[in-house]
Amino acid sequence: MRFPEVTRLRDTDSGPEPIAPWCCMQACVPCHQKRVAASLLYVTAAWAALCLLVAPSPAVQTDGTFTIDVELATDPVVPKGLVLNWVRLLREAGAASVRQVGRLRPDAPVIEPAGKQRLTVRAVLLRNGSLRIGKATVRPGDREGLRKLLAQIRAEGPLVFAPKTERWNLPEPLFVQVFGELSIPAQFEYEEVLVSKLLDDVRDRINLPIIVSEDAKPAVQERSVAVVLKSVSLGTALAHVLGSVGLGFEPRRTGPSTVALVVGQASAMKDPWPIGWKATEPPGRLVPRLFERVTIPPRRLPVMQLIASLAVHCRVPFLVDHVALARKGIDIADVMVDVGCRNRALVLCFKDALRPASLSYAVKVDEGGRPLVVIQPLVQFQRFPSK
Repeated sequence: MRFPEVTRLRDTDSGPEPIAPWCCMQACVPCHQKRVAASLLYVTAAWAALCLLVAPSPAVQTDGTFTIDVELATDPVVPKGLVLNWVRLLREAGAASVRQVGRLRPDAPVIEPAGKQRLTVRAVLLRNGSLRIGKATVRPGDREGLRKLLAQIRAEGPLVFAPKTERWNLPEPLFVQVFGELSIPAQFEYEEVLVSKLLDDVRDRINLPIIVSEDAKPAVQERSVAVVLKSVSLGTALAHVLGSVGLGFEPRRTGPSTVALVVGQASAMKDPWPIGWKATEPPGRLVPRLFERVTIPPRRLPVMQLIASLAVHCRVPFLVDHVALARKGIDIADVMVDVGCRNRALVLCFKDALRPASLSYAVKVDEGGRPLVVIQPLVQFQRFPSK
């Protein structure tokens, strides 16, 4: 969208007195010399004033930041002198231009792109003399607050007022970008591969940097994994594979409008990327075969064998949340379970087998909305003694 040229507010002067006719200059040489000098002085002053007007504000930064054009809406009762003062303060704080408007459209965004690395910022001058930009209000005379606010807008652009996600405290547009990049199918098919090689393959497929923290570099360079996960989304598959070697990853903001995936020790991460997300549909609709009635002869077998058999029967991936189990001190590779039921729902038989081993399951969806079953620790509820 293109806006009209900036309205520049400046004082006017009448300039020097008119120059005498050419005939007078011919008759009086001293007078002619004085008037020529006066004319040159006037032209020089006018040129300097013009350069001052068209030159950008010294606080404006365009190298790696946004240039700001401000649309200033004012209440009719606000004195003209106060308006002019805010125009001056906005220019001093870093606005490239300030244009006064009567009112703003109700649907007009606070910050709107107006070209490459250029933004239109809409501000409102309130009756009490304060300036409001989006959710921020600057009180009269608060030059430092105004300077910091415009500096933040120049650096972060449209993300400055974007709502933050509860997890990882990311602006929602950045989180949507990460979520979209990780929603593609994983297409993991490795008999045995170093974690570093797997991460290199992921780097080639997404437009997000992957940074390995210092504490995770030994495991990334030395540990190997064997995995076949094709249809599961990339984010869920990567969280599962890294968790099997004690690692995890999380999105982390690396700049005003940039984000990266940081791989580190899962035990040191407060909130690593999860294996699957909460589903909005009921489990019976997502994994209907898990709720069929079955008859299973009694037997004892490793829990990983049971999980693999159920994944084939239910035709959905069954993934182990190794990070959550490690925090509870559970080594699932050594767990044996007892299975057996007669004409009973498979899900109930599955629950009964997992419960003695302090395990449970959850039906979730990956970043692409595809269903999966996650094996996780059993949540133990505290029981209070009855009176």
